Amino acid sequence: MIRLLSHRTQGRNPDDGSAQPHRFRWIIIVVIVVILLGGVALAFASVRYLGSRGLGASKREMGVMKLDPVLRFRAPGTELRKQEAHLGRRNWIGEGESSSSIQQTFTMSAEPGETIEAYGQAARAAGWTLVEEGCSRVNRTTTAEFRKSFAGFDATFSISAHLDVPNAQGHYVESGRRGLFVNLEAGLAQGLFDIGLHRNDVQCLRGIDLADPDLQAPKAPPSSPQALCSSVPLAAVQAIAPQVVRTVPQATGYGECWLDDGSSHPLFIVAQAGQPRAFYDDRLLPTTPVRDGMFLFSVYGRSAPDRDRSVWVATRTRPLLVSSTSFAVPGGQEGEQLLFDLAGLLAQAEPAVTAPAPTSVAAPSANDVLITYSLDGGIAGPMQLTLTRGGGATYTGGAPHPIQFDVPKATMDELMAALARIEFAKLSRSYGSGSGPDSQVEVVTYQGRTVRIRSNGPEELRPVTSILNGLLFEGRRRR
Repeated sequence: MIRLLSHRTQGRNPDDGSAQPHRFRWIIIVVIVVILLGGVALAFASVRYLGSRGLGASKREMGVMKLDPVLRFRAPGTELRKQEAHLGRRNWIGEGESSSSIQQTFTMSAEPGETIEAYGQAARAAGWTLVEEGCSRVNRTTTAEFRKSFAGFDATFSISAHLDVPNAQGHYVESGRRGLFVNLEAGLAQGLFDIGLHRNDVQCLRGIDLADPDLQAPKAPPSSPQALCSSVPLAAVQAIAPQVVRTVPQATGYGECWLDDGSSHPLFIVAQAGQPRAFYDDRLLPTTPVRDGMFLFSVYGRSAPDRDRSVWVATRTRPLLVSSTSFAVPGGQEGEQLLFDLAGLLAQAEPAVTAPAPTSVAAPSANDVLITYSLDGGIAGPMQLTLTRGGGATYTGGAPHPIQFDVPKATMDELMAALARIEFAKLSRSYGSGSGPDSQVEVVTYQGRTVRIRSNGPEELRPVTSILNGLLFEGRRRR
């Protein structure tokens, strides 16, 4: 009786406990059926989307590209090692996509420049139009990119020839072995050459001497920021730039000396060059001649030649970089003249030679590049990380000179393990699409192949880009 009264005082029938599962059983069944039918419909729609708008178009593009004469061309001194074809895909979720592409890998015994020129003639004969070309002595690479319109789509044809490069132990590493990489891709791939502003004749590797001093990292030990500032003749600087009131040592990257107006913002920045002269000379601006051991360059090279212009200058003991910021410094020729005048003063002064600062990092070897990673676009602007096999990292972006630091061994081991799990040569050259001022593109260059990711990149590459992103922003933090 007490149990029955208890149920009634709560407004429930004592039999409700056994009746409730039967009451909701059909509702549950209906919900499950609706979910299953919705899933089937969604899968059908995705397959139909991929088949009619993705795979169908990709197969047509692939069929046309395979018939193009450039794929059958063989330059003298080359031998085909492998050819791979990848159909493009469009993701029904979002707007990500990968392009249809055909890649060829060759061994090469001829000069890289001659090989590129031979391919250039064959490409033009087949109706391709040259878009850009570049040559880097530091990266030992010469490249060219062509475009062509087919019925229904445009395509990009790119070639990259690499000169064999010994590492510090005299061995030849896989990523630097002499070879030729060819890629034919549906769509207009955007080239990211940051080289060739000055040496764009594709022949900069002809007769190259690996012992050339211009290809060697500066031998002078890194100066402390205090030593850099002590070498700046402040009174002479104020005579040509009265707005400068002081020099401020900055322990960032390789060490900097800021010339400012008393605020926290520098007007000019003086830093020691951490890369071989060829690194800067390859990015020399063609409109400004070399004069008195000085030249104007852009660290962003061809990708953004008007950003962060700097002057490389040889002094009695070491090369220096002189750059200006946007704070109260005029642009155009007047601003460039100020840079040259300041660099001339530094060339006459004798910088103090001191032991490396405790936090300084030796410049990484330019002959042993493992992988390059960059973020292109977005609010922060372009940033790039170059990583050597020895664990040396070089960051460029938002500063007029490279910033260098060492990567922990555990991080390098993790990165190498992640790279070993990827067949990089089989990845598409491009993933996803997007536009707008805030759009950002990840760019990974490894073993002579460049992959651009706007969205929906390959799952197997994410561990690699995650590690590289962390290192990129570590370099940014050290600015």
